[in-house]
Amino acid sequence: YILPHFKSDNVSNIRSEDVDLFYRMSQSERGSGHVLEVHNVLNAFFNWNIEYCLKSNPISRGTVKRIKRMGRLEKIERLSAKSMTDIQAESLSLEEVKYILREVRDTPQEIIYQLQIMHGLRISEALGMTYENIDFKNNIVHVRQQSQGVTKSQLVGTKFEKDSYTDIRSLKTEESMRTIPLQPATREVLYLGEKRKGFVYTNKNGTVCNHNNWTKRHFKPLVSKLGLKINNTHALRGFFASHHFDMGTNPVLIQRMMGHKDLQTTMKHYTKPIIETVEKNRYMMSELAV
Repeated sequence: YILPHFKSDNVSNIRSEDVDLFYRMSQSERGSGHVLEVHNVLNAFFNWNIEYCLKSNPISRGTVKRIKRMGRLEKIERLSAKSMTDIQAESLSLEEVKYILREVRDTPQEIIYQLQIMHGLRISEALGMTYENIDFKNNIVHVRQQSQGVTKSQLVGTKFEKDSYTDIRSLKTEESMRTIPLQPATREVLYLGEKRKGFVYTNKNGTVCNHNNWTKRHFKPLVSKLGLKINNTHALRGFFASHHFDMGTNPVLIQRMMGHKDLQTTMKHYTKPIIETVEKNRYMMSELAV
């Protein structure tokens, strides 16, 4: 691209105006990214020739400043584009969440999806939830324990050696021990007119389900069926935080409902803008000019 433009020009006769005009033409034809690539090559070429036929680099300081500024803008645009891609790839939209809840309606798995999406529970916390930890009188969910799969090595020499065994354990941190308002729709799913006991969800054989089994048997098949671009159940929990944030819930309250030790964790990893909110607010500043 460079050689055909300068053709047989003598290197020592190239002026700063020539280079600047070449860069502007390159930007017009192929964009800023191409100009940056051309500059890297041409600048190195001129610096090398200083030892042979040039007294100084003909690229003016003003042109170099413009190129550097162009590079910063290119970087910002790339990061901005990546940020938008991350939002769409790692987050769930309102419509996608509705698809999920409609798909699992009236199934045994519905309660787990509601506990994650509408209450922000970790999957292990949802699978370890019992009716005894749900206060129907005051409409409160007490998060006190979690299910955890036991590795094969831990089962060697025990009566569970040939089984896929799941244990119920207390939560790891004090912050994880929390209470969350019980949503009316979830209460309706749980409260069937008579008091229930034990785990809100179990496998067909009545045993507690662990995270790996849930992901393999239920979550991934559902994600594949609906064509969702999420890889793990944390996306459901993330939607809970993001939706609360977009609706104006105090961030400290979101942190407590999520069971995080500090607010930074909540804000950095879980409050990604929901795509509908991004689209809604994209041009809202233009309203000032109306």
